[in-house]
Amino acid sequence: MRTAFAVVAVLFGVWPQVAEGYRDHGSWMKTLHDKAVYFEKNTAERHNILGTYPSSVRLVPPNHYVDPKLGGWKSLVETGELPPGWTFDHGTTGPSNIAHTSSWTATLITAEAFRVAFLRENLGTHHPEYKEAYVRANEIIGGFRILTLVSGQPGYLVRGIALGHGISYEERSGTDTRDLWAQGVGEYKHLRYRGGPSHHNYDQVFRGLAIYYFVAADDAQKEAIRAIVSDMSNWAHLAHDMRVMLLDGKHESTVLIGGWRGLDGRTEPSGGSLMATTGLKIAYTITGNKKVEALYDKWVDKLGYRDPERTAKSIMGSSRGNYDDTDHLLGDLYVLNLIEKDPDLLRFYRKCVKDSWEAHKTEKMSWFNYVYGAVLGEEYSDAEGSLWNLQNFPTCRIFQPQLNSIRTDIEFTTHRGSKEALYPLPVHRKRSDNEYEWKGSPFALDGWLSRITLVVEVSPIDPYVIYASDTSGGTYMSLDKGELWRTMGGLPSVSDFLFSPDYQRIAFAATSSGIYRTMNGGRDWSRVSTMPATQLILDPGNSHVLYAVGPNGISRSVDLGEQKIATVWNNLTDPAHAGGAAFAVDVRGDEAMLYRMAADGLYTRSESDTKWTIPPRPVRTWGFGSYEPVGGHPLWIRVDETRKGRLFCAVNAPIGRRRSPIVTVSDDNGKTWTPIVRELDPLLTWASETKAGANMPREELAALMEVVRQFAITDVRVDVADSDRWYGLMSSGVAITENAGKTWRVSRDGLDIPQVQSLSAPRESTDIYAGTPAGLYISRDRGQTWSDTSLILQYSGVEREEIGGSGYLTAYWMGRYHNFINEETATAQWWK
Repeated sequence: MRTAFAVVAVLFGVWPQVAEGYRDHGSWMKTLHDKAVYFEKNTAERHNILGTYPSSVRLVPPNHYVDPKLGGWKSLVETGELPPGWTFDHGTTGPSNIAHTSSWTATLITAEAFRVAFLRENLGTHHPEYKEAYVRANEIIGGFRILTLVSGQPGYLVRGIALGHGISYEERSGTDTRDLWAQGVGEYKHLRYRGGPSHHNYDQVFRGLAIYYFVAADDAQKEAIRAIVSDMSNWAHLAHDMRVMLLDGKHESTVLIGGWRGLDGRTEPSGGSLMATTGLKIAYTITGNKKVEALYDKWVDKLGYRDPERTAKSIMGSSRGNYDDTDHLLGDLYVLNLIEKDPDLLRFYRKCVKDSWEAHKTEKMSWFNYVYGAVLGEEYSDAEGSLWNLQNFPTCRIFQPQLNSIRTDIEFTTHRGSKEALYPLPVHRKRSDNEYEWKGSPFALDGWLSRITLVVEVSPIDPYVIYASDTSGGTYMSLDKGELWRTMGGLPSVSDFLFSPDYQRIAFAATSSGIYRTMNGGRDWSRVSTMPATQLILDPGNSHVLYAVGPNGISRSVDLGEQKIATVWNNLTDPAHAGGAAFAVDVRGDEAMLYRMAADGLYTRSESDTKWTIPPRPVRTWGFGSYEPVGGHPLWIRVDETRKGRLFCAVNAPIGRRRSPIVTVSDDNGKTWTPIVRELDPLLTWASETKAGANMPREELAALMEVVRQFAITDVRVDVADSDRWYGLMSSGVAITENAGKTWRVSRDGLDIPQVQSLSAPRESTDIYAGTPAGLYISRDRGQTWSDTSLILQYSGVEREEIGGSGYLTAYWMGRYHNFINEETATAQWWK
């Protein structure tokens, strides 16, 4: 049925849009047709292996010099075009995910079917747009031919192909499927293929080819499709009685009746069995093979498709789930509605469509809705929701970190024990599926989060050179002020970087495994000390001497000149007596001052002293309970390098019935301490129970606990240009004080995900960096606002993944073909 939906005005929801463009902040604001043009180009250029469609592709930045002015991640996100020097690798050496290529190629040929048919009907066969679409469809059909011949067994549908020889990414990583890979045969020996097809693979390919055959194909294309379908049916349907065997003929790859592993059974209707019988109906109708027809008749009778009682129960799954199978089944049912003539079977098939509509009618899935509309009529589809869905579909399909579960402007619900959005989310705001839009939930909240960048340090010689590390142990280098990043090998998890102020090529890294040094600008690193370190400090009087602070104490390197810098170290404290204390060193002045914060107080001594100055013992003036002289168990202590005599310390303090980290500050070299949120001083005093009158009034305690909640600071950085301007690390943002802790405010303007897990204040820069699940963010205005950077760490190293647009193309071109989307709607600048 070809009907016209009324064009319904859609209210465009306003979502926060900030930052610089390394994340997608507007690629959905294009006309529906412009998006289709973009995705057609994108799938042909980047998601194309000899006509087959790898949905998920890694985009690889250049590992050589590229002029930053030519653009990098920002340009890619904003334009969709690969900048100069960028690449992707569809060969055996690359990581392109081709394990489901056959399925996603089937979704693409579905889109091309509606595209070719629409353009032929509206523009004619001589129009350049039609000719381009026709050629593209032939390329994809040719890709299917490769998928069914590459193994040497006609009809054995491989999952996907990679270019070249050698082992593939799954073989390299040692997955359970590594033995399903093999080299192509005969004319396809230059290809490596992934075997082990599933019932989903066969179903989607049968269905995709059938839609093209019955909707768009000319005689030549029908002949090509007929040959492919015939081979597939012979192997999948006839050779082993509806079981797909591996090439050895002894082991099953999949069973067709009953779905995955036959778990749905072989006696009653099920989604898996409907996929199988659809394949039989398609194969018989296209090839005329009587044996296949007999199998179809056998199974529809055995499964009871014509029996209203046996088909009364829905096989289409429930709402808010089952999207993968629903996508398969709706495509199948669309085909069956075109080719089935038996009225009893049509009744069952239409019932299945209606059952699916009942489950998903409020979910605004345009591809689903257009099938409902095409099969059942306009009243069974959501015109407004479908249009809204496509309008909010972004053309930037690089995975975007999403953490919607912490948002306050979304209503939530719980489904099967998991938190979800109550209503469908715009495509550009929800967690993207890893391969294909319509098998993902429109209610999905969180996903594709970045690893947290822990440390950022800027070269004092050249500010374009930056080193960074993440919490999983990865280390990175940028030579263009953060536009592009490269991985650095040879380092364990880094807590601090220190550049030599004299030699651009020399830098140091503090790690839990010791201290490392590079003598060639980060290309190679070697360990120069086995003592674990968390901080490195340069001797201000001798740039060939370093101090290192770690959990076992403080050490100092020996001046051996440039070539042997930091290769010999002397312990300034006894590691055997570290005792769980925290250490710090102040290298300013004539002699370094050493600090050891223990549970019983702060010990100090100069570098030349042999004994620690013992902290004074506090005298209890009331009560008999336990107390902790420093307010809690020490976590770390740090010297304020901008003001002499100021120290910061974090203690795990008992607050009520639990312990919480409290960061404290001393302005008198450790004699007295107050919380860095100065108004919390009464709370720390009360918690330590060292003063009379510590029974705090309930109202005052409640007010102070609210301050603790608002400013739950766990770490602090000091502005290099203003000793009274501090930046506090909080999970909900960055706290800022401009008066040394007397008053605080929260900064999160520009943070796409305001959940800050690290702060970095490079020694030679006024920029502040925040590590978040959305990636690394930078503030160039001293914490007032934040901008995203290109360091979004989701996959190995700095690579990021892009999925293609076959999902959009399928819905859009079906909408055009069935007049669900008219020309005015397709070209409307709806966001204006």
